[in-house]
Order: sequence, then C-alpha cells, then structure tokens
Amino acid sequence: MKKVYVMQTKLTLSIDKDLVEQAKKLAYKKGTSLSKLFQKLLIREMKAESTSDNGQPLPELSEKLKRLYGSMELPKGMNEKEAREDYLLKKHG
Repeated sequence: MKKVYVMQTKLTLSIDKDLVEQAKKLAYKKGTSLSKLFQKLLIREMKAESTSDNGQPLPELSEKLKRLYGSMELPKGMNEKEAREDYLLKKHG
C-alpha cells in the first residue's frame, strides 16, 4: 500500500482557555489529537456548506460567482431556496 503524504501547516488560534481544555479532553476520549479533531470538524462544516437543503451536492461555483456570494440581502421571510425559486418564476413565468 502506497503511503500518502499531505502537506501540513501550523495554525495559531485564539480560543477560550476552558474551551481548549474541553476540546483536549474530547480529543483524548476519541483517541485523536486536537489538531485531527479540529480538522475533522472543519471538513464536516465545509461539506455541510457544499450541500443543498436536501443533502445533494451543490454544483461548483465559478470564481466570479463565489466573489458575489452573500453580496445581496434575501427578501424578508425567504431562505435562499425560496428566493431563487421566486426569481426564476418571475424571470421565466
């Protein structure tokens, strides 16, 4: 089996001291390092951000669209999906 090497980098964070102690205990309980635990949590969050409301993967956005993402306020009482459907209905009838 071929071993895969991943380039690692150090990261300095400012986090509440008590939270760090609790996180260390959690990592120990799970048999992992705090770094690995943090990495897994970040990956989970990024996956959640890249899926739609029904859990389906979202298409990759172009760099131009990524820069525009979040630059506009949604109409009151609408989530992103509802606002998109409303826009498409108005545009295409």
